[in-house]
Amino acid sequence: VSIKPATGKGGGKGPGPGSSGKGGGAGPATDKVFVGGLPQDCADEKIRAYFEVYGNIIDSVVMKDRETGRSRGFGFVQFDSTEAVEKVMADYDDHKIEGKWVEVKR
Repeated sequence: VSIKPATGKGGGKGPGPGSSGKGGGAGPATDKVFVGGLPQDCADEKIRAYFEVYGNIIDSVVMKDRETGRSRGFGFVQFDSTEAVEKVMADYDDHKIEGKWVEVKR
């Protein structure tokens, strides 16, 4: 019996495109970040207020459940520059909103 490593549809090894691993690594330049682990009662204004110290924000949104209107626990923040995203990622392990640690990815 010979055992071969599993491969995906492409037959290649390692992470696929867009999978940048923990913290988003040094992936392609982007002006938007994903924010996960948000508190259930977190509003758009809260993440905007938290992240505006890193740069000018174009848009921020907390994704909400259609039926309840409550936070789904994640959102997105779009800055006007990639430099702001770099500043956010430099503080990767230090993001806390409403007393809860959140994870930020590119």
